[in-house]
Formats: sequence, structure tokens, C-alpha cells
Amino acid sequence: MTRCILLDGLPGSGKSTTAHLLSRHLQAQGAMTSWIFEHDTSHPVFEHERIVQCLTTGEFDASLFEEAPDKWRAMCDARAEAGDITILESSFFQTPLHLLLLNGTGKEEIINYVMACARAIGPLKPRLIYLSLPDPSIALERACSCRGEWFAPFIAQVVERSAWGKTRQRDGQEAVLAYFTDYIRTVNELIAGLPFPTCVIDISDRNHERINQLVCQFLDLPTMDSSIPPTEAPKRFSGRYLAEQSGEEFTVFVEEGILRAQGPSSAAMIPLSDTVFEILGLNVKISFREPDEGGVYGMAHFEGNLPGLEAQWRRITDE
Repeated sequence: MTRCILLDGLPGSGKSTTAHLLSRHLQAQGAMTSWIFEHDTSHPVFEHERIVQCLTTGEFDASLFEEAPDKWRAMCDARAEAGDITILESSFFQTPLHLLLLNGTGKEEIINYVMACARAIGPLKPRLIYLSLPDPSIALERACSCRGEWFAPFIAQVVERSAWGKTRQRDGQEAVLAYFTDYIRTVNELIAGLPFPTCVIDISDRNHERINQLVCQFLDLPTMDSSIPPTEAPKRFSGRYLAEQSGEEFTVFVEEGILRAQGPSSAAMIPLSDTVFEILGLNVKISFREPDEGGVYGMAHFEGNLPGLEAQWRRITDE
């Protein structure tokens, strides 16, 4: 059995949701798992702040990639001692390959980097699952829909000021589509040369049951039950919540008996106990506290390694 599962794909392809469901499914089979979210502030390979700095400034940090094989090797040693199955999303292709391509890095140098990382994690017998969107226009539409209104102008600006963008006579969405096309082609070529088992799943049809079934077949696992159990008396938790320090808001609402958290897109909340939940596709826990006389909770406490995540959120309205 593999000790390291690499989940990858473009933004909006469902990597985080699949990683979360897979982690829960493996635990149900008796395995210990460690799911490492792409933006985890304790990520063993890539520091989130350095990645954001590269994308927002257009300045390439070569040390990220010089250090990466050694960091993969150190992670491999640590996971071998822990004895669990590590699930990493976006770490093998998405995070590094975007920066390398945007910097105009040559094909041979990219191949050498990827193969060095592949060798570093070889002792964990890794397997890679790639959630593929072969049509770049569909891939871009999914990414913008998942990430929210900010993403389209952000990625256009990133591509425009990059070394990759400056060598193309395109701008705006046309440039982004050309870049996505280049990215998809590059990933396909890299996957074909990897020294460990890989599974490429076309997710264009959004058939999550089929996708999960193929993931389980590839990993020699029983069929996955991805249903979310309903929450008892869910209106105890629904409403708008305000962060005590930043003033940001998030909304919890009920849909067909399931609690959902509203962000750029909504996500189901998985009950762990009567008052503790996980948000599907987000590696955080929410504990609801301070119930009033009617059993309605007035405070939500967040726990997780996400950049800028505040702990305390006060309920401000039932709507």
C-alpha cells in the first residue's frame, strides 16, 4: 500500500474535496492519515507566503525549487516514522509548475526538477491522482467559479506580468487560455514520465460518484460513501458570524438538512459530534459554543493551519 497519495489538478478541479473525502474514507478502513492542505501554514515543502509573494510580484524565487527535493526527502523521512498515509494536494504539480512555467523555465529544467522530487519521495511508494480538465476554457471557467469574482482579474494580471506572458502577443482572457493550454500540455508530458503509478481522471462531466469510484479502484479501496450525514436541529447553528478582530463575515445555512458554510462557493459541513464540524474541502474544524436558553449557539471557534484564520466568530444574525 502506498504511504503517499498526491492529488493534483488545476484550480477548481476538486482536489481539496477529493482529498478530504479520501482521508475520511481511509480512516473508515482503519488507516491513519495526514491530509496536508495546499495552503497549510505548516506545509512541509512550500511556504504559502513565499508562493503568494512570487505570484503577486512576478519575482521568481529560485530557492523554492532548489530546496524542494530536500524538503520532499525530509517529509518522506518524517512520514515513514509516523506510519500514516499522507495525502498532499496541489504540491507536486500545481504549486511549483505554475511558478516554473510563468517564469519561462525551460522544459528540460522542469523535467529535471520533477524527477528529482519524484526520486526523493520514492521510499513512500507514492501514487498520483490527476483530476483532469482537458479543455482549457472549461478549466478556466471552473477555476473562476470555484475561487470567486477576484480570480479572473488576478490570474490575468499574474500571466500578463510574468516572463511567460511577456513573450506572447496576447492579453486578458486570451492570454490566460493560452497559458492554461500550455500548462495542461506540460502536465500531461510530465505524468507520462513519472516513475510511480498514476491515474488521470477526466472530471469534465462533474460526475463525483464516478470520480470517487475511479479513485478507489486505483488505490485498491472499497467503494467510497461520500454522503454527508444530516445535522440534528441544524438551525441552532445557522446565521451570519462576524470575526472579532478583522470584521470579516461568513454564513452558515441549512440545505436539505445539511449545514453549509458560504464563501465564494458553499461547502457542506460534516458533523464530528453534536457541536463540532469540518468544512468539506477545507482542513479546519468549527466548534459552536455559548448556547442561549433556546439552544441557539452564539459563538463559532475555528481551528486549523490556514493563513489569517481567526479563531473567534460571533453570531450576529439568524439570517
